[in-house]
Amino acid sequence: MTDYTRHNLGGVLKKVLDNNGQAWIPPVEENADYQAFLYNIAHGSTVDDVEDPAPGTPAPLVLYHQELFSEISQDLSTTSQSFVDLLSQGITTVSDKISVTFSASISTTAPSAQVQFQLMIDGAVKRGSSIDPAGATKAGNTTIAWRGIVTPGAHTVKIQWLVTAGTVRVRPGSTNIEHTSLIVREVE
Repeated sequence: MTDYTRHNLGGVLKKVLDNNGQAWIPPVEENADYQAFLYNIAHGSTVDDVEDPAPGTPAPLVLYHQELFSEISQDLSTTSQSFVDLLSQGITTVSDKISVTFSASISTTAPSAQVQFQLMIDGAVKRGSSIDPAGATKAGNTTIAWRGIVTPGAHTVKIQWLVTAGTVRVRPGSTNIEHTSLIVREVE
């Protein structure tokens, strides 16, 4: 990790960027003067216009945020009639809330096939979805959105899929109408 400090702020607040450009702001503790300082910065004052809080002054603002994006970029298919992994994303949180969004446009080779998806966090199923594409080779779409409480620490977010007949496929390399993507966010 590379540490970039925009302004010293008494050593209380630092912006951290990792090599993938993901950003987060470490927590700072409670102090009304520091809250006013951050409010002024957020509403147009420059750092030089606003008086720094005393060195070591804790503040009430806690901003944890990171967003991780993954997608299937090569054509992929399965004939599995039991759930198998499609996408997986690890995240290490400082806060206790995450938000997950999954989007897919897929096709099947069998006109009567149903495709099912499930969102799992640390091995527990949180939500599911299914698609009944309108005939063989027609694309079907689905979205799963979930927000919930987790313990701070390392977590694994997975999307799994299965097909009831034939083959299910996502073909981002062959066509521009099929895709899968997963966004995992740490939120306040």
